[in-house]
Amino acid sequence: MARAYKALPPASELWERFEYNPLTGVLYRNGKPAGCKRNDGYWCISVAGTLYLRHRLVYGWVNGVDPGAFIVDHANRVPGDDKSWNLRLATPGESSRNVKARGVYPRRGKYQAKICVNRKQIILGTFSTENEARAAYEKASLELHGEFSGVR
Repeated sequence: MARAYKALPPASELWERFEYNPLTGVLYRNGKPAGCKRNDGYWCISVAGTLYLRHRLVYGWVNGVDPGAFIVDHANRVPGDDKSWNLRLATPGESSRNVKARGVYPRRGKYQAKICVNRKQIILGTFSTENEARAAYEKASLELHGEFSGVR
């Protein structure tokens, strides 16, 4: 089932209501930071009685367009870091890959590296050390997932 999204107000309305500081990633209303921080680290801002996630508003403010059904992904995985250079459009699959690199598991005194591609788990091999397994996972993740690999 497709995920529903709220259409953003037009960019012209965002530009009238807010000022944006690209160094901090914060939207200001009447000279004060707009919105409040949620428990999960994301910020919410009310516009004309409707709550929006700040990073989606920032994307609309900076780019002049509504991201639509796309996810606005934080490249550095920090939910409250809404600097425009840190925000990018992603599909749900791309966004789900942008997580802290996992893929290494202890197995019978050694370490196994695994990666998921198109909902299928691929075993990359079993290694003597955790570092070897991590290197194999990171190499495969970068090759298969590119900028959304979650490897830093």
